[in-house]
Amino acid sequence: MSTYEELQDESDEALMALCREGYEQAFTALYLRHKDAVVRFAGHMLRDRDEALDVFQDTFRYVFSKIPTYEPQARFTTLLFRVARSLCINILRKKRRVQYTDILDDTLPPPEEPDPGEEIDRRQATDALGRALQDLPEIYREVLLLRIGHQLAYEEIAEVVDCPLGTVKSRIHLGVQRLRIALGHLRKEAPKPGLW
Repeated sequence: MSTYEELQDESDEALMALCREGYEQAFTALYLRHKDAVVRFAGHMLRDRDEALDVFQDTFRYVFSKIPTYEPQARFTTLLFRVARSLCINILRKKRRVQYTDILDDTLPPPEEPDPGEEIDRRQATDALGRALQDLPEIYREVLLLRIGHQLAYEEIAEVVDCPLGTVKSRIHLGVQRLRIALGHLRKEAPKPGLW
């Protein structure tokens, strides 16, 4: 197994095992598979593409350094987001500011044939969501980004943010409630169960 194409169907954990055996293409496969997600997550946290790219590079430098001792105790993506989150927090502490972009840009596909009125409404809703997210305390923002923006399971989020599962569920619930209140003027109908 030596070409990238042959490795695409392997799980992340299997690729890390291959990395330990010296298969360089396995690391390349991991790198390419997760680049967009890590850059997007860091970009949401930092609101700076260059810094997000730096976080991505530093995240994979760390992962590369851990290859010899890597033991899969959780999903590989949990390790990635945990490292990326720590790097982002370090940058934010240095800057002494916390900002997020809206999550809709990367999670909702554009309409097939956009109606100008609908596009304006969508942009206004996206902008309102971005402002509402920025107004949330950090503990709610980060769990909502991980859950909604990156579809991590509650258990994975608990590992990423290093807190109990119940706390994660509570933060997501309270964060969603605060968003619904902040965005109440935009809702034309009751929210659908399971949306958040």
